[in-house]
Amino acid sequence: MKTYKEVNESRQSIRQYEIGYKISREELSEIIEETVFAPSSLNMQPVRFFVVDSDEGKKRLEESVKFNKKQLETCSAMVLIYGDIKAFENYDAIYQNAVDQGTMSLEAFNSQKERLTKYYQTIPAGELKEKIMLDAGMVVMNFMLAARNRGYDTCPIGGFDKDSIMEVVNITDSRYFPILLISIGKAEEEGHAKQRLDVNALMQWL
Repeated sequence: MKTYKEVNESRQSIRQYEIGYKISREELSEIIEETVFAPSSLNMQPVRFFVVDSDEGKKRLEESVKFNKKQLETCSAMVLIYGDIKAFENYDAIYQNAVDQGTMSLEAFNSQKERLTKYYQTIPAGELKEKIMLDAGMVVMNFMLAARNRGYDTCPIGGFDKDSIMEVVNITDSRYFPILLISIGKAEEEGHAKQRLDVNALMQWL
């Protein structure tokens, strides 16, 4: 079993994967199951996943991902990370289990729901999206490390047509918005050697 240090330091952004190598849907689901342990603001878990692993699906993505065709054509799957600005509607589903297990009282459940309802009714849309983007950053890193831990490689992709991609995957509800794509597969070539600033140039103390 790899250590965290080995997993973290061996992760690279890979653009060329083994053509024809397929990761099973079962294993992709397991990777996402590990991914969603990432924290989120108020535990509202607003990040969603759309997995494109079929040849037909990847063909439909071509125009939206035209500047990253190498990743699209060779990866096992392309995962669209998108946000749900109405994730609060899942409050009951998230916290009812805690009530049922006795780790949260019904009084606390109702009191917190009342406070959060007021919060989500008043928070500006731009600020809410910003919070979801921060949550997504933690989810994306979890996904890439979970994939690497299983011997797979990834590449986060921000350069895609965000206006068209939601139509391509038939997500038209305005509550959802695209954030990032991640390609995943078995590396055919090595990524670039990591170049990082010295930690002392990034850190301050008080």
